[in-house]
Amino acid sequence: MDSAAQIKDRKKISALVAGLILPGLGQMYNGELTKGLCFFGLFLMTVIAGLRIVMMFPNASLMLGIGMVALLSLAIYIVFSIEAWLAASRRGKGFMVKWFNRWYFYTAMWMLCSVFISSAAFSYVSDGIVQFCRIVTASMTPAVVPGDYVIVDKTYYKHHAPKKGDVILFRYPDDRSKLFIKRIGGLPGDTLKLEGNVIIVPHGHVFALGDNAGHSDDSRHYGPIPLTELLGKARQVYFSFSIENGIRPERIGLVLP
Repeated sequence: MDSAAQIKDRKKISALVAGLILPGLGQMYNGELTKGLCFFGLFLMTVIAGLRIVMMFPNASLMLGIGMVALLSLAIYIVFSIEAWLAASRRGKGFMVKWFNRWYFYTAMWMLCSVFISSAAFSYVSDGIVQFCRIVTASMTPAVVPGDYVIVDKTYYKHHAPKKGDVILFRYPDDRSKLFIKRIGGLPGDTLKLEGNVIIVPHGHVFALGDNAGHSDDSRHYGPIPLTELLGKARQVYFSFSIENGIRPERIGLVLP
């Protein structure tokens, strides 16, 4: 191939758009493959490491910490895009294209990084660090009510023993596709007196009860929950909305015991 055919201008707008499509893609467009991949990795690590650190914050600071991680990640995203735009400005005309400066390479990198790697990373966050859940039933009223959105700490029981009174997330034993939020009413070995019955909580299990006992499908119906099934602890309400009342600001930031 004639070397002249390998010389193409780097367009500032193209570099900026590429950076906005995927962190680091603008750098790849500018011929900096390693730099682009490092930028992409740094963006993901900021999200993952930031959320892990925030889970160590006190309950009252949890929502603020998550907001800070979101703002920092957004800032990094924008800075990377601007850096690509400025680099394209400096290169201007006479850029010698690299072997990877092809539209199909950019498409492949977007597929790999955005569809697969980013999806895996955010699945890891949801499965192992933090999950955001919407309350759809009244079984835990008044602690949480339908329309509340809560932060569930998936790391909590890796470092703490369950305590009576914790609001927990677990899989419904009869349909593992459903997630339930209840309160721990009994710990392993506890003796409970409920509705005239004496219940001894087996070792390796907790007894889950809804605060709104008359409208709660809980351990009284399907038995104690194995400790291995505890997915995390619900720690704070970060948003609340109902069709009747709209946004309920008085519930936003509510700390769960």
